[in-house]
Amino acid sequence: MGSLILDTQLKGDSATVRATADWLGRLIGAEHEAVTACNNVRAHSLPVWEGPAGDIMRHDLAETTQGGDTLVDRSEEYRRGLLTFADRLDTVRGKINDARGKATAVGLKVTPGEIYPPAPAPPGPPMDSGRSPQ
Repeated sequence: MGSLILDTQLKGDSATVRATADWLGRLIGAEHEAVTACNNVRAHSLPVWEGPAGDIMRHDLAETTQGGDTLVDRSEEYRRGLLTFADRLDTVRGKINDARGKATAVGLKVTPGEIYPPAPAPPGPPMDSGRSPQ
């Protein structure tokens, strides 16, 4: 079996992933504000809007806030997942850089995207040289 070339390209960019997580964090803030506004409208409507229409509106707002809370929870879960992914990209990038440094130190061919295996070892002395194999 021949030696394989090690592909050291990493397509992910942790800074971009973190920027996306930051954007999602700002969106979560807006989601919180929307849920709070719905709760405030519902609470303030009690003394001023009586009857079936008010009850239906408050019921609808309660469902809306539940959906908003679910959206906030899911958005936060995705934001944390993005941050974890960015950390893992950094870890892998560090390991790749370490491997590239070690490969360079021992004289292997290293290109921007690959580490090549060592060249084949030169042949040893012929077996019939009068020495017995060990």
